[in-house]
Amino acid sequence: MKQCRQILAVMLALVLCIGAIPALADTMYVQTDDGADLTIRDEVTNAAIGQIPCGTAVTPDIEKSTDQWAYVTYEGTSGFVLWRYLSRKAPDAAPQPAPEPQPEPAPADPVTPPEQPAEEDGFRISVIGAAVSLTGEGAGEAAVTVGSADAAYITAQAPEVDYWVINGVRYNFGESVTELRVEKADRDWTIEAVAAGAQPQTLLSAEAIQAARTGETLTVKGVRAELSHVDANDNPSSSWYPSFNFHKDYQNHATRYRENGGQISVRVRAVVPWGSYVEGWKFDETEFYPNAIIRQFTVRSLNTSMTYEPIFGTDPNPELPKVHVTCYNCAFNGGGYSGSVDAWVEVGTNIYAAGTLSDKYGNWYVNGVPVSEGTSLERTITTNTHIEFYPIIN
Repeated sequence: MKQCRQILAVMLALVLCIGAIPALADTMYVQTDDGADLTIRDEVTNAAIGQIPCGTAVTPDIEKSTDQWAYVTYEGTSGFVLWRYLSRKAPDAAPQPAPEPQPEPAPADPVTPPEQPAEEDGFRISVIGAAVSLTGEGAGEAAVTVGSADAAYITAQAPEVDYWVINGVRYNFGESVTELRVEKADRDWTIEAVAAGAQPQTLLSAEAIQAARTGETLTVKGVRAELSHVDANDNPSSSWYPSFNFHKDYQNHATRYRENGGQISVRVRAVVPWGSYVEGWKFDETEFYPNAIIRQFTVRSLNTSMTYEPIFGTDPNPELPKVHVTCYNCAFNGGGYSGSVDAWVEVGTNIYAAGTLSDKYGNWYVNGVPVSEGTSLERTITTNTHIEFYPIIN
């Protein structure tokens, strides 16, 4: 009798699981909250491997899908997408207005081309606050002009830098960043290093950002990098994107709350090829070189379109192949590291990760798979691929 009850319980669980997955349809359509592209994720590494435009028709493979993830193929790329962004309803086609008749153009009078402004020597790099000093060719007390062949060297004098404010936007690089070298500027930059406990002078307020909000399309994009929404503690969500449009209101995938458009906070991380390391970062075309290897950082309340791209250097003496291990709200030991949260370790290394949540309920995940329920994580794992530990609070 006990064995029969166990069999019935297993059959019931299978029915419930099958019921959680939509039946196979001839066609389903990508329907994202804000019209952004839908990310395709690799089934082994959980890395972003492609994008499906909003409104595209796809046919999920039910046998390979799970209750949360649908297995699809788009333009030769196969992987997983979230079921909640697929719909049976086809997107409504916007009616196309009939073209208005245009009058015949009159013969154009000769036009004298406008006089082109003289090229400037470069863009102005300004620093603010007693916590920083500035050096470079032609540097004054608080500013230097940077062209294509010049550089500005910014050094924080405070014993500890909490974060940096660049053109009014907060960047959390880490306490190790006390110097920035700026090269090949494509605009004017105002840079402030904020010491621990100090108040920023140039940080834009949320009210100021919303007051200046326009209908202009705003996007944040990663080149050889990917982006994730963050919560109030800078913890990223489990979804990573190559780009995101934030000029309209959108859903924050880390908090599940709606956010006001016109600004966005994201974690940016480099997709580092083996044998390379991150020398610096390009913000659009301006190059920033910190005095540390920054594989990822958090930008808060970005209020303008921006493309982030890591600048890679080549490791002259690569050893064994390595994989990237990241631990959010936890730390790991192994591979020569102790209490680390972000490191490259050799393939085949056994690492031990541990962490505790302050919340009563939650789940710990490894590469998108739940591995521990409750507040505590204790997990030993062999590094055969990139590994990401993170919690999700219920």
